[in-house]
Amino acid sequence: MAVSDPLNLLGLEFPPLEKKYSELRRMFYLEGKPELKGTLPVRIFDSLLLRLFGLILGLGKKEADPESEYKRLTSNFRRMGTIARPMGRLGPLGCWLLSLNFRAYADMLVRQGLYEVKKQTDHVEAAKEYLKVLDLFDFKVVVSEKDDRKIEVKILECPVGYGYTDDLRVCKATMEFDHQCIRRLGASSILMETIPGGGKECLIHIVQEGEKGSQ
Repeated sequence: MAVSDPLNLLGLEFPPLEKKYSELRRMFYLEGKPELKGTLPVRIFDSLLLRLFGLILGLGKKEADPESEYKRLTSNFRRMGTIARPMGRLGPLGCWLLSLNFRAYADMLVRQGLYEVKKQTDHVEAAKEYLKVLDLFDFKVVVSEKDDRKIEVKILECPVGYGYTDDLRVCKATMEFDHQCIRRLGASSILMETIPGGGKECLIHIVQEGEKGSQ
């Protein structure tokens, strides 16, 4: 299971695994390359970011079939947690550097329109775009509630492997990817619970842009 919407609150539709696998490999320069836009410095910077993440995800023995290889690649997001924890031990400076890195990655993803994501005019459509990204990455997510004010999203399992109270500051720095991605897509987000903070899952509310900033 990647992103699930059991109550069909958003009418989500996602492509088959084969297409996601192909897109993931192209995005991270594992097979082919994405078509980047912008000035030459922007394209170079964004390319370096994607290649770095591709290196982190792609290292190791490849599986023989696409489904198994897709699962291997997406499970390698846990390597980012392994890299992040030592930075978190540097205190506020390390966490600031982490949050800066993950904000830059979110900015790049939306700026380049990777996986055909684009800015929206309301929080519902922005939530759909954000969930499309999480589904591509095979994150274990459930859409649990929708009302006029918010979309509630539960991340059931930390994709980078956080799970202890000592990971709380690093978790919040890493979650800047989610907050910035949602902002760039046209909404705002509120982090209600985290697994390292004692929650059963990470709980995010996606609200209208400007209504309330991320916490």
